[in-house]
Amino acid sequence: MKDIADSHSSTAADVLAVLICAIAVMLFVEVPLIALFVRPAAVAAGIERFHDWLRRNGWTLAAVLFLAAGIYGIAKGINTLS
Repeated sequence: MKDIADSHSSTAADVLAVLICAIAVMLFVEVPLIALFVRPAAVAAGIERFHDWLRRNGWTLAAVLFLAAGIYGIAKGINTLS
């Protein structure tokens, strides 16, 4: 929010940026919480499936993310040197 306030953009751009931030918070926090109260069995089953998938594939996911970060860092370093 501070970056949005400091951007000195137009009012419409600021409102759009705040709405995008609010939607992101709702997607990742409030929607699952409300869903847990509305349909607890279905949400609990989904969380369990995701947990099982993450337990099986967590190291692979971490390796892919670190590989992407490494490639990005190398490319940025090469770009800075040239």
